[in-house]
Amino acid sequence: MRKISILLGKFVALIALLFAAFVMLLTVLDYDPDIVTKNDITSNSDVMVEDGFSITTWNLGYGGLSSDTDFFLDGGKSVTPSAETTANNLTGIANYIAEDDSDLYLLQEVDIKSKRAHNNNMHERVKSVLSDYSSTFATNFKVLYLAYPFPDMIGNVEAGISTFSKFKIDDSTRIGFDINYSWPKKIMHLDRALSVNEISIKDSDAKLIVVNLHLSAYDDGGLRAVQLADLKKLIESEYAAGNYVVAGGDFNQMFPTAANDQYPIYHPELYLPNLIDKDYLSVGWQFIFDDTQPTYRLLNAPYNASTAQVGVIDGFIVSPNLELVSAETVSMDFKFSDHNPVKAKFRFK
Repeated sequence: MRKISILLGKFVALIALLFAAFVMLLTVLDYDPDIVTKNDITSNSDVMVEDGFSITTWNLGYGGLSSDTDFFLDGGKSVTPSAETTANNLTGIANYIAEDDSDLYLLQEVDIKSKRAHNNNMHERVKSVLSDYSSTFATNFKVLYLAYPFPDMIGNVEAGISTFSKFKIDDSTRIGFDINYSWPKKIMHLDRALSVNEISIKDSDAKLIVVNLHLSAYDDGGLRAVQLADLKKLIESEYAAGNYVVAGGDFNQMFPTAANDQYPIYHPELYLPNLIDKDYLSVGWQFIFDDTQPTYRLLNAPYNASTAQVGVIDGFIVSPNLELVSAETVSMDFKFSDHNPVKAKFRFK
Protein backbone atom coordinates (compact mmCIF):
# COMPACT_ATOMS: atom_id res chain seq x y z
CA MET A 1 0.00 0.00 0.00
CA ARG A 2 2.86 2.31 0.88
CA LYS A 3 4.50 1.65 -2.52
CA ILE A 4 1.26 2.52 -4.28
CA SER A 5 1.06 5.79 -2.34
CA ILE A 6 4.65 6.63 -3.26
CA LEU A 7 4.05 5.85 -6.93
CA LEU A 8 0.85 7.88 -6.93
CA GLY A 9 2.68 10.80 -5.34
CA LYS A 10 5.41 10.65 -7.96
CA PHE A 11 2.82 10.49 -10.72
CA VAL A 12 0.99 13.55 -9.39
CA ALA A 13 4.30 15.40 -9.03
CA LEU A 14 5.20 14.53 -12.62
CA ILE A 15 1.86 15.80 -13.92
CA ALA A 16 2.30 19.03 -11.94
CA LEU A 17 5.82 19.45 -13.31
CA LEU A 18 4.67 18.89 -16.89
CA PHE A 19 1.82 21.34 -16.45
CA ALA A 20 4.17 23.97 -15.01
CA ALA A 21 6.56 23.43 -17.91
CA PHE A 22 3.69 23.78 -20.39
CA VAL A 23 2.54 27.05 -18.80
CA MET A 24 6.11 28.33 -18.83
CA LEU A 25 6.43 27.43 -22.52
CA LEU A 26 3.21 29.31 -23.33
CA THR A 27 4.49 32.29 -21.33
CA VAL A 28 7.82 32.38 -23.15
CA LEU A 29 6.16 32.04 -26.55
CA ASP A 30 3.26 34.37 -25.77
CA TYR A 31 2.40 36.72 -28.64
CA ASP A 32 3.43 40.11 -27.26
CA PRO A 33 3.96 42.66 -30.06
CA ASP A 34 4.88 46.29 -29.60
CA ILE A 35 1.91 48.59 -29.00
CA VAL A 36 2.41 50.13 -32.47
CA THR A 37 3.49 48.00 -35.44
CA LYS A 38 3.07 48.28 -39.19
CA ASN A 39 0.72 45.94 -41.04
CA ASP A 40 1.79 44.45 -44.36
CA ILE A 41 -0.22 45.88 -47.24
CA THR A 42 -1.18 43.91 -50.31
CA SER A 43 -1.74 46.70 -52.82
CA ASN A 44 -3.83 45.51 -55.72
CA SER A 45 -5.47 48.84 -56.43
CA ASP A 46 -4.37 52.32 -57.47
CA VAL A 47 -7.89 53.75 -57.21
CA MET A 48 -8.40 56.83 -55.03
CA VAL A 49 -11.60 57.57 -53.15
CA GLU A 50 -13.48 60.59 -54.48
CA ASP A 51 -16.91 61.68 -53.22
CA GLY A 52 -17.71 58.93 -50.75
CA PHE A 53 -17.63 55.20 -50.13
CA SER A 54 -19.57 52.13 -49.09
CA ILE A 55 -18.41 49.88 -46.27
CA THR A 56 -19.36 46.56 -44.69
CA THR A 57 -18.37 45.19 -41.30
CA TRP A 58 -18.81 41.50 -40.52
CA ASN A 59 -17.56 39.25 -37.75
CA LEU A 60 -17.00 35.94 -39.55
CA GLY A 61 -16.97 33.80 -36.39
CA TYR A 62 -13.85 31.95 -37.64
CA GLY A 63 -16.07 30.13 -40.11
CA GLY A 64 -17.44 27.90 -37.39
CA LEU A 65 -20.43 29.61 -35.79
CA SER A 66 -23.32 29.00 -38.17
CA SER A 67 -27.01 28.94 -37.30
CA ASP A 68 -26.99 25.26 -36.35
CA THR A 69 -24.16 25.55 -33.80
CA ASP A 70 -23.71 26.60 -30.19
CA PHE A 71 -20.55 27.52 -28.24
CA PHE A 72 -19.36 26.50 -24.80
CA LEU A 73 -18.45 30.00 -23.59
CA ASP A 74 -22.02 31.20 -24.29
CA GLY A 75 -23.67 28.37 -22.39
CA GLY A 76 -23.62 25.82 -25.21
CA LYS A 77 -21.51 22.69 -25.53
CA SER A 78 -19.62 22.85 -28.82
CA VAL A 79 -15.95 23.82 -29.18
CA THR A 80 -14.66 22.78 -32.59
CA PRO A 81 -17.07 22.73 -35.54
CA SER A 82 -16.85 19.91 -38.05
CA ALA A 83 -14.70 20.36 -41.13
CA GLU A 84 -17.86 20.17 -43.22
CA THR A 85 -19.51 22.97 -41.24
CA THR A 86 -16.45 25.17 -41.64
CA ALA A 87 -16.22 24.46 -45.37
CA ASN A 88 -19.91 25.29 -45.89
CA ASN A 89 -19.62 28.52 -43.91
CA LEU A 90 -16.49 29.68 -45.72
CA THR A 91 -18.15 29.02 -49.06
CA GLY A 92 -21.22 31.00 -47.99
CA ILE A 93 -19.10 33.88 -46.69
CA ALA A 94 -16.98 34.01 -49.83
CA ASN A 95 -20.03 33.85 -52.10
CA TYR A 96 -21.74 36.71 -50.27
CA ILE A 97 -18.68 38.96 -50.43
CA ALA A 98 -18.09 38.09 -54.10
CA GLU A 99 -21.65 39.18 -54.95
CA ASP A 100 -21.58 42.29 -52.76
CA ASP A 101 -20.31 45.64 -54.00
CA SER A 102 -18.89 47.42 -50.95
CA ASP A 103 -15.78 49.54 -51.40
CA LEU A 104 -14.44 48.54 -47.99
CA TYR A 105 -14.74 45.43 -45.82
CA LEU A 106 -13.90 45.28 -42.13
CA LEU A 107 -13.78 41.62 -41.09
CA GLN A 108 -13.24 40.17 -37.63
CA GLU A 109 -12.46 36.68 -36.31
CA VAL A 110 -10.51 35.86 -39.43
CA ASP A 111 -8.42 32.76 -38.76
CA ILE A 112 -5.34 32.04 -40.83
CA LYS A 113 -3.99 28.95 -39.07
CA SER A 114 -6.14 27.50 -36.30
CA LYS A 115 -7.43 24.13 -35.20
CA ARG A 116 -10.92 25.57 -34.72
CA ALA A 117 -11.01 26.62 -38.41
CA HIS A 118 -9.34 23.41 -39.58
CA ASN A 119 -6.29 25.46 -40.61
CA ASN A 120 -8.18 27.29 -43.35
CA ASN A 121 -6.63 30.66 -44.22
CA MET A 122 -9.73 32.81 -44.22
CA HIS A 123 -7.89 36.00 -45.18
CA GLU A 124 -6.60 34.35 -48.33
CA ARG A 125 -10.03 32.89 -49.04
CA VAL A 126 -11.62 36.34 -49.00
CA LYS A 127 -8.71 37.77 -50.97
CA SER A 128 -9.41 35.22 -53.70
CA VAL A 129 -12.82 36.79 -54.36
CA LEU A 130 -11.58 40.38 -53.91
CA SER A 131 -8.52 40.01 -56.11
CA ASP A 132 -8.51 43.66 -57.21
CA TYR A 133 -8.73 45.02 -53.65
CA SER A 134 -5.90 46.15 -51.39
CA SER A 135 -5.80 44.37 -48.06
CA THR A 136 -4.23 44.31 -44.61
CA PHE A 137 -4.27 41.85 -41.73
CA ALA A 138 -3.66 42.60 -38.04
CA THR A 139 -3.11 39.70 -35.66
CA ASN A 140 -5.04 39.82 -32.38
CA PHE A 141 -5.06 36.16 -31.32
CA LYS A 142 -1.98 33.97 -31.50
CA VAL A 143 -1.57 31.08 -29.07
CA LEU A 144 0.58 27.97 -29.36
CA TYR A 145 -2.06 25.75 -27.79
CA LEU A 146 -5.17 26.41 -25.72
CA ALA A 147 -5.51 23.28 -23.60
CA TYR A 148 -9.15 23.76 -22.65
CA PRO A 149 -11.91 22.74 -22.43
CA PHE A 150 -11.33 19.02 -21.98
CA PRO A 151 -11.42 16.85 -24.01
CA ASP A 152 -12.17 18.90 -27.18
CA MET A 153 -9.53 21.57 -26.68
CA ILE A 154 -9.37 24.77 -28.71
CA GLY A 155 -5.75 24.06 -29.64
CA ASN A 156 -3.55 26.34 -31.72
CA VAL A 157 -4.95 29.69 -32.82
CA GLU A 158 -3.70 32.37 -35.19
CA ALA A 159 -6.34 34.92 -36.09
CA GLY A 160 -7.02 38.61 -36.50
CA ILE A 161 -8.90 41.36 -38.31
CA SER A 162 -8.81 41.84 -42.08
CA THR A 163 -9.39 45.04 -44.01
CA PHE A 164 -10.11 45.00 -47.74
CA SER A 165 -10.27 48.18 -49.80
CA LYS A 166 -11.20 48.93 -53.40
CA PHE A 167 -8.98 51.98 -52.92
CA LYS A 168 -5.23 52.01 -52.49
CA ILE A 169 -4.17 51.74 -48.84
CA ASP A 170 -1.22 54.08 -48.31
CA ASP A 171 -0.40 53.09 -44.75
CA SER A 172 -1.64 50.56 -42.18
CA THR A 173 -0.84 50.33 -38.49
CA ARG A 174 -1.70 47.87 -35.76
CA ILE A 175 -2.28 49.76 -32.52
CA GLY A 176 -2.58 47.47 -29.54
CA PHE A 177 -4.49 48.39 -26.41
CA ASP A 178 -2.17 49.04 -23.52
CA ILE A 179 -4.30 46.92 -21.20
CA ASN A 180 -4.90 43.21 -21.04
CA TYR A 181 -5.68 40.38 -18.71
CA SER A 182 -3.03 39.71 -16.08
CA TRP A 183 -0.88 36.58 -16.17
CA PRO A 184 -1.72 33.72 -16.55
CA LYS A 185 -4.99 34.69 -18.27
CA LYS A 186 -2.99 36.85 -20.66
CA ILE A 187 -1.40 33.85 -22.37
CA MET A 188 -4.81 32.41 -23.20
CA HIS A 189 -6.72 35.49 -24.36
CA LEU A 190 -6.78 37.76 -27.38
CA ASP A 191 -4.37 40.67 -27.73
CA ARG A 192 -6.98 43.17 -28.88
CA ALA A 193 -5.89 45.90 -31.27
CA LEU A 194 -7.07 48.49 -33.76
CA SER A 195 -6.13 48.24 -37.43
CA VAL A 196 -5.76 51.81 -38.68
CA ASN A 197 -5.72 52.17 -42.46
CA GLU A 198 -4.96 55.40 -44.33
CA ILE A 199 -6.43 56.09 -47.78
CA SER A 200 -5.76 59.13 -49.98
CA ILE A 201 -8.67 61.22 -51.24
CA LYS A 202 -8.53 62.49 -54.82
CA ASP A 203 -7.76 66.21 -55.09
CA SER A 204 -7.55 66.61 -51.31
CA ASP A 205 -4.84 66.81 -48.68
CA ALA A 206 -7.16 65.11 -46.21
CA LYS A 207 -7.07 61.35 -45.69
CA LEU A 208 -9.78 58.78 -45.14
CA ILE A 209 -8.89 56.92 -41.92
CA VAL A 210 -10.52 53.49 -41.69
CA VAL A 211 -10.31 51.78 -38.30
CA ASN A 212 -11.13 48.08 -38.02
CA LEU A 213 -11.89 46.91 -34.48
CA HIS A 214 -12.98 43.96 -32.37
CA LEU A 215 -13.33 44.93 -28.72
CA SER A 216 -13.19 42.57 -25.74
CA ALA A 217 -15.90 40.15 -24.65
CA TYR A 218 -16.44 38.11 -21.49
CA ASP A 219 -14.65 40.66 -19.28
CA ASP A 220 -16.37 42.68 -16.55
CA GLY A 221 -16.54 45.70 -18.83
CA GLY A 222 -13.32 47.26 -17.57
CA LEU A 223 -11.25 46.28 -20.58
CA ARG A 224 -13.88 47.54 -22.99
CA ALA A 225 -14.11 50.89 -21.19
CA VAL A 226 -10.36 51.46 -21.58
CA GLN A 227 -10.46 50.30 -25.19
CA LEU A 228 -13.27 52.75 -25.98
CA ALA A 229 -11.28 55.55 -24.37
CA ASP A 230 -8.22 54.68 -26.48
CA LEU A 231 -10.38 54.52 -29.61
CA LYS A 232 -11.90 57.94 -28.90
CA LYS A 233 -8.49 59.50 -28.41
CA LEU A 234 -7.26 58.07 -31.71
CA ILE A 235 -10.22 59.01 -33.89
CA GLU A 236 -10.53 62.51 -32.46
CA SER A 237 -6.83 63.16 -33.09
CA GLU A 238 -7.25 62.08 -36.72
CA TYR A 239 -10.28 64.32 -37.14
CA ALA A 240 -8.41 67.23 -35.56
CA ALA A 241 -5.70 66.70 -38.19
CA GLY A 242 -8.31 67.36 -40.88
CA ASN A 243 -9.08 63.79 -41.83
CA TYR A 244 -12.30 61.86 -42.37
CA VAL A 245 -12.72 58.96 -39.94
CA VAL A 246 -14.81 55.79 -39.91
CA ALA A 247 -14.28 53.17 -37.20
CA GLY A 248 -16.22 49.96 -37.54
CA GLY A 249 -16.47 46.41 -36.37
CA ASP A 250 -17.68 44.29 -33.48
CA PHE A 251 -17.92 46.56 -30.43
CA ASN A 252 -19.18 43.76 -28.15
CA GLN A 253 -21.30 46.50 -26.61
CA MET A 254 -24.74 47.87 -27.34
CA PHE A 255 -25.07 51.30 -28.91
CA PRO A 256 -26.83 53.77 -26.58
CA THR A 257 -29.02 55.22 -29.31
CA ALA A 258 -30.24 51.84 -30.59
CA ALA A 259 -33.71 50.50 -29.80
CA ASN A 260 -32.27 47.76 -27.61
CA ASP A 261 -35.55 47.08 -25.79
CA GLN A 262 -36.98 45.36 -28.85
CA TYR A 263 -34.60 42.44 -28.26
CA PRO A 264 -35.56 40.63 -25.01
CA ILE A 265 -32.92 39.37 -22.60
CA TYR A 266 -33.75 35.72 -22.04
CA HIS A 267 -30.51 34.68 -20.38
CA PRO A 268 -29.05 37.45 -18.19
CA GLU A 269 -26.85 34.88 -16.47
CA LEU A 270 -24.99 34.23 -19.73
CA TYR A 271 -22.90 36.58 -21.91
CA LEU A 272 -24.55 40.00 -22.09
CA PRO A 273 -22.94 42.98 -23.85
CA ASN A 274 -22.90 46.13 -21.75
CA LEU A 275 -24.23 49.48 -22.95
CA ILE A 276 -21.90 52.18 -24.28
CA ASP A 277 -22.28 55.38 -22.28
CA LYS A 278 -24.73 57.80 -23.91
CA ASP A 279 -22.21 60.63 -23.51
CA TYR A 280 -19.31 58.72 -25.06
CA LEU A 281 -19.23 60.57 -28.38
CA SER A 282 -18.25 64.21 -28.73
CA VAL A 283 -20.57 66.65 -30.45
CA GLY A 284 -21.06 65.91 -34.16
CA TRP A 285 -19.82 62.31 -34.03
CA GLN A 286 -22.32 59.56 -34.77
CA PHE A 287 -22.95 55.89 -34.08
CA ILE A 288 -24.11 54.28 -37.32
CA PHE A 289 -26.09 51.02 -37.26
CA ASP A 290 -29.39 49.51 -38.32
CA ASP A 291 -31.38 48.23 -35.34
CA THR A 292 -34.28 46.89 -37.40
CA GLN A 293 -32.40 43.60 -37.51
CA PRO A 294 -30.05 42.06 -34.91
CA THR A 295 -26.35 41.93 -35.67
CA TYR A 296 -25.34 39.14 -33.26
CA ARG A 297 -26.85 36.17 -31.44
CA LEU A 298 -26.06 34.37 -28.20
CA LEU A 299 -24.58 30.93 -28.88
CA ASN A 300 -26.17 29.02 -26.02
CA ALA A 301 -28.16 26.96 -28.55
CA PRO A 302 -28.66 26.63 -32.30
CA TYR A 303 -30.48 29.63 -33.75
CA ASN A 304 -34.22 29.86 -33.29
CA ALA A 305 -35.66 33.20 -34.36
CA SER A 306 -38.40 33.14 -31.72
CA THR A 307 -36.23 32.26 -28.71
CA ALA A 308 -32.71 33.47 -29.52
CA GLN A 309 -31.13 36.22 -27.47
CA VAL A 310 -29.95 38.78 -30.00
CA GLY A 311 -28.92 42.42 -30.18
CA VAL A 312 -27.07 45.18 -32.02
CA ILE A 313 -23.33 45.40 -31.29
CA ASP A 314 -21.86 45.76 -34.80
CA GLY A 315 -21.68 49.06 -36.63
CA PHE A 316 -19.65 52.23 -37.06
CA ILE A 317 -18.55 55.50 -35.48
CA VAL A 318 -18.03 58.34 -37.96
CA SER A 319 -16.57 61.82 -37.77
CA PRO A 320 -18.69 64.99 -38.15
CA ASN A 321 -17.44 65.59 -41.71
CA LEU A 322 -19.05 62.38 -43.02
CA GLU A 323 -22.69 62.33 -44.11
CA LEU A 324 -24.69 59.11 -43.86
CA VAL A 325 -26.42 58.00 -47.06
CA SER A 326 -27.75 54.64 -45.88
CA ALA A 327 -27.21 51.88 -43.31
CA GLU A 328 -28.46 48.30 -43.38
CA THR A 329 -28.06 45.12 -41.38
CA VAL A 330 -28.19 42.29 -43.90
CA SER A 331 -30.49 39.68 -42.38
CA MET A 332 -28.89 36.31 -43.07
CA ASP A 333 -30.51 34.54 -40.10
CA PHE A 334 -26.96 33.88 -38.89
CA LYS A 335 -26.57 31.20 -41.54
CA PHE A 336 -22.78 31.41 -41.86
CA SER A 337 -21.74 33.27 -38.69
CA ASP A 338 -23.11 34.35 -35.32
CA HIS A 339 -23.08 37.91 -36.70
CA ASN A 340 -24.92 39.51 -39.60
CA PRO A 341 -23.12 41.90 -42.00
CA VAL A 342 -23.73 45.62 -41.49
CA LYS A 343 -23.46 47.88 -44.55
CA ALA A 344 -23.34 51.68 -44.82
CA LYS A 345 -22.72 54.37 -47.40
CA PHE A 346 -21.20 57.78 -46.72
CA ARG A 347 -20.36 60.91 -48.64
CA PHE A 348 -17.81 63.57 -47.76
CA LYS A 349 -19.26 66.85 -46.56
